[in-house]
Amino acid sequence: MISIVVPVYNTAPYLSSCLDSILCQTVTDWELILVDDGSTDGSAVICDEYAAKDSRIQVLHQSNQGPAKARNLGIAKSQGELVAFIDSDDLLHVQYLGKLLETMLKEDCDIVFAPYVLLGEEDRVRFTPQRLSQPLPKEYTEKTFSGREAIESMLYQQEVNSSPIKLYRREVLSVKTFPEQFVAYEDLYAMLGIYANCQKICWINLPIYYYFKRMDGTLNANSVRDSRALEVMQSVRAWIKTYDATLLPAVNSRELSLAFNILRIQKKLDKNQSDALSDACWQVIRRNRKSSLFDPKMRLKNKLAILLSYLICK
Repeated sequence: MISIVVPVYNTAPYLSSCLDSILCQTVTDWELILVDDGSTDGSAVICDEYAAKDSRIQVLHQSNQGPAKARNLGIAKSQGELVAFIDSDDLLHVQYLGKLLETMLKEDCDIVFAPYVLLGEEDRVRFTPQRLSQPLPKEYTEKTFSGREAIESMLYQQEVNSSPIKLYRREVLSVKTFPEQFVAYEDLYAMLGIYANCQKICWINLPIYYYFKRMDGTLNANSVRDSRALEVMQSVRAWIKTYDATLLPAVNSRELSLAFNILRIQKKLDKNQSDALSDACWQVIRRNRKSSLFDPKMRLKNKLAILLSYLICK
């Protein structure tokens, strides 16, 4: 059985369509655990309504404690041999669980994942349910990674990503998988330990997960207001030093990308627009940009941002 864990916090306008896409899965041997994280917009009522209609759905209500606490609670209450995490405003192709499960059984791997299709605000409004059942390509690319390779790929922002869009064997998770002290980027940090527990990880290049990038999402709403995301990267750096210090260039790349992204969201790419957070971002940029500029694995757009940073701030 697959345990599907969905943390829910104030996503009422999108929640029903997310849950409907789970109910329509071609794989039916699952339990759905909805963790209402103190929602105030009616999301809790929607969760209870769905649970009343389907015995496979369980709702857990807690005060607002963040996504890490919600995911950990879902893991603790789940019963399946396999676990999947879904964000409560995203959508699944009807074969999402089926394709991941098929690959896991065929390849005997610890995690299977796929890339996501990005939906913006306007895309989400125009999205039609028919897209969730459109035929998938008969031929598609597969890749395998060791745990270390997955960590490196995630930090360099390549194929491997963070916690959603995956099917996990329960053995690689624990009831405290997600660090509850972090409000932002908790899944990035959590995946370090998860991937380190894995012998084999598989990636299938199929468009089966639709990720909704909301302007009021965690990174946009919270992390740009203080230094919490940057602080998580310091914890990532400390973890990597004890795991494999040869991966530190990958940490530099990810930290630089975060700093540039925060400045972009804040619209403070001009060094003269100074405050504590933007100053912290520029410290990260100045510390890492020289070595990262010549890192062959770093993304091109980050290298272009580095070149721009030299024009703005020597």
